[in-house]
Amino acid sequence: MENAHDLQVMIVAGPEDPRRAILGLSMAASAASTGAKVNLYLVMGGARFLLKENCSRILVEGYPSVAELVEVVHDSGGTVGYCPNCLDSQCTPALPGLTEVKSFCHLAHPRGMSTFGMRMTTIPTVVF
Repeated sequence: MENAHDLQVMIVAGPEDPRRAILGLSMAASAASTGAKVNLYLVMGGARFLLKENCSRILVEGYPSVAELVEVVHDSGGTVGYCPNCLDSQCTPALPGLTEVKSFCHLAHPRGMSTFGMRMTTIPTVVF
């Protein structure tokens, strides 16, 4: 398997734990902005950051919004994926407003966890 990424970051924490999630998103964006190719994956509660009400607001004072951090990763050549099952409420509680997943959904693409997991053997991976 080709090693196309330098770092993988998995965001598991959702809006109820914004400090943990923002720390991971900030680390991914910082690495991407310094030239690392980052694979960012939002899963479980982290997938809820795709909801309109979560991605554009400031979750932790002094940090950019989730959408801004995801944009840095994307614009730096990284990939942004999410678990489609988690957005279908199979891994998390019901997601009100699921039809409003548009704010940065165009930057994120559905991805399976198996590919992410297989790369964990060769690519540094952190989970927040």
